[in-house]
Amino acid sequence: DLIEAHDGSWWLVFHAFRPHARSYHHLGRETCLAPVTWTEDGWLVVSPEKTVDVEMNVKALPQQREETEPARDDFATPELRLCWNFLRNPNAEDWSLTERPGWLRLYGSSRTLDDQDSPTFIGRRQQHFNVSAKALLDFRPENERHEAGLTVLMNEQHHYEIAVTQQHGQHYIIVRRRIGDLLAVVAQAMIEAGPVELEIQAESDTYTFLYALVGQPAQRVATGATRYLSSEVAGGFTGVYFGMYATSHGSGRTSPADFDWFEYLPA
Repeated sequence: DLIEAHDGSWWLVFHAFRPHARSYHHLGRETCLAPVTWTEDGWLVVSPEKTVDVEMNVKALPQQREETEPARDDFATPELRLCWNFLRNPNAEDWSLTERPGWLRLYGSSRTLDDQDSPTFIGRRQQHFNVSAKALLDFRPENERHEAGLTVLMNEQHHYEIAVTQQHGQHYIIVRRRIGDLLAVVAQAMIEAGPVELEIQAESDTYTFLYALVGQPAQRVATGATRYLSSEVAGGFTGVYFGMYATSHGSGRTSPADFDWFEYLPA
């Protein structure tokens, strides 16, 4: 869109993305603003002095501070915040904010993050290169196919997750990477039953996956490259999501996966 301001200056509103080292991008398209000038013969020139920056000095328009949501969501309200999204058409029976007040409760279904369907998933966009996404999960899987945790997801064929599951009757933390038709659990650690903090630390080129039992220091489990979740590799233009999820991998319905809070904290 072209806009003429009250002082006669012209501006262009458009979509763009922030690339990593000008080679790929994994954050979604964003709305940008750039100044426009006109040549004597009527052609427009966008941002004539330099390339477009993330922040542009707009003297013609009044400055307004953007309201930001708190970094932590304690799920204390009867409705989800506007930042939260579902995948496709969510099933109402898969989640609740009222069954355990102050917690987001998820029930994993047979659908998984690999399916082009509506798995049990509630997520928000990654908006910063350097950011931490963290949540406190209370989940007691009933068999080895049940799991719940955090994911960083581009689409059903490109995503990473850190999750709680069961192996040989014990609780385990796993980190899985899905890149196209390659699927692998790349790290795992046995943990005690009970609430656990899961964390994904994002940098421009790497995701780091950590967990911490209550009252104990965080343990680093594995990493994953941001490049394999980029639009250039995975396709699409919406960018990656951080999400909470649960699944039974085709084995009925899971026990409740309760999230006490979720924190999105830019560096």
